[in-house]
Amino acid sequence: MPKQPAQQPAKQRDLPGTKILVDEQLITLVARNARLALTPEETKRFVVQFKELLDAFSKVSKVPTDDVALMIHPVPIKNVMRQDIVKPSFSVETALANTQHKKDSYFKGPRIVS
Repeated sequence: MPKQPAQQPAKQRDLPGTKILVDEQLITLVARNARLALTPEETKRFVVQFKELLDAFSKVSKVPTDDVALMIHPVPIKNVMRQDIVKPSFSVETALANTQHKKDSYFKGPRIVS
């Protein structure tokens, strides 16, 4: 994609509650930031699709949510960690009894670093 001069985004994009000016210039800027090479036909198609997407989000943002409790996670989260209690375990000899790959009192694994 040939390098193009930097374009200034529309000022109204930064104001909450205002409509975003969606045009081919914005789509081209977003595509360049995403390193996408769009054809002119794709750019025109994305203008329409992006407007539809923003319209759908604007409808969702108009839903009254004053009486809705904040939900950070859809399922209650609880700690599933158990207490760290020391219990009797296998002896070294028992743990290494069924392996051929051992050295001293350790399991021997393949070399990772040459």
